[in-house]
Amino acid sequence: MGILLTHNAPGLLGQAKDELIIKGHEFVDIHLSDKEQPDEPDVFWLHMQKREIHMPQTLDIRHSELYVFANILGLDSYDGIDVGPIE
Repeated sequence: MGILLTHNAPGLLGQAKDELIIKGHEFVDIHLSDKEQPDEPDVFWLHMQKREIHMPQTLDIRHSELYVFANILGLDSYDGIDVGPIE
């Protein structure tokens, strides 16, 4: 499961990364989004992943937890979860 969080500066994303690592997630990257116009604000993306098995109900719970997590830290957004088979 991949988790995507965004913010306008990388500092808070680093804090989110550290807290998610403590909760068993693996760091993938933090990157600056491409801009269509040079005057657009910066958007940094934090990508984390964690191997978990979910049912629709447990995935809904994880979404809720991550929305709250992003809100508590003051991040711009929790962009969602990417899911796929565990290799």
